[in-house]
Amino acid sequence: MKHRIPAVLVLLVIAVAAGAALYGFLGNRGEKALAAAGTIEVTEVNVNAKESGTLAEVRFKEGDRVKKGQVLARLVRNDLEAQQAQDAAAIARARALLADLRKGPRPQEIREAEQVREAAQVRYDLAQADFSRFSTLYAERVISRKEMDEVKARRDLAMKDLAAAGERLALLRSGARRDAVAAQEAEVRRLEALARMTASRMRDTVMVSPLEGIVLSKNYEEGEFLPAGAVLATVADFSDCWVKVYLPSTVLGKVKLGQPAEVRVDSFPGRVFPGRVRTVSDRAEFTPRQSLTTEERANLVFAVEVAVDNPEFLLKPGMPADVIFHDDD
Repeated sequence: MKHRIPAVLVLLVIAVAAGAALYGFLGNRGEKALAAAGTIEVTEVNVNAKESGTLAEVRFKEGDRVKKGQVLARLVRNDLEAQQAQDAAAIARARALLADLRKGPRPQEIREAEQVREAAQVRYDLAQADFSRFSTLYAERVISRKEMDEVKARRDLAMKDLAAAGERLALLRSGARRDAVAAQEAEVRRLEALARMTASRMRDTVMVSPLEGIVLSKNYEEGEFLPAGAVLATVADFSDCWVKVYLPSTVLGKVKLGQPAEVRVDSFPGRVFPGRVRTVSDRAEFTPRQSLTTEERANLVFAVEVAVDNPEFLLKPGMPADVIFHDDD
């Protein structure tokens, strides 16, 4: 039967091991210097796809140095290109209609409306004359009720046509209504906003480096489909370099922000890389239970970051490193 080790005990063992392994006191010219071991870290940024699509062009490989804003890849999106053409056509139509509304009716349109009203007036006059004449005949019982109703219906229809023609002529003479112009202006703004959204999505099909640095990883090749949100590549800024170490609470008071330090790595024996403390964590990394004794308090470790000068990009992420902290004086 297998016995499971309590999680608290595991954390306690890890904390003790970390405290024992990550710091020490090294003799240096008769003085004791606080030392710790950690790993080199740099700022890493993923290049994520905002749009999905097929990679039409990939302009980088792992290890390349890239500039901020440098084009890394392009996606093919025929649907967005077609949408841009549709947006442009819709905006052109809407702007043309708005221009017509603002200019008002052309003289030719007013003349045509006047002619329509005149024709409607003639039809009404004839229909009214027929109505008067047939009314007399109906009163004398010469025509039937059905015939009289048909004449009246023609007169009423002619009257409605005349009224409609008169209203249209009056509207053209007064020009476009303000609410019609305002509505068309709003339509133009709506279409322009949609066009900006499409243009923004098209810009996102061109993927650029978010910073100046070195490409650590390349995850897709030309011709592959890149889903939205996928990581195309990871770019690292080697100039923003640091070592993260963990110090027990019993020696944390010996470290402060800005304190000088030296960093050594196995890849460059004998070479010292200058550094300074840039962050000291305010929270313990391992707190398995309430610490009461001196030994238990030594098992609480705090993260400390030491910024390292790396002008030649010699220090790589993941390299083991030793840090020696020096007094300000």
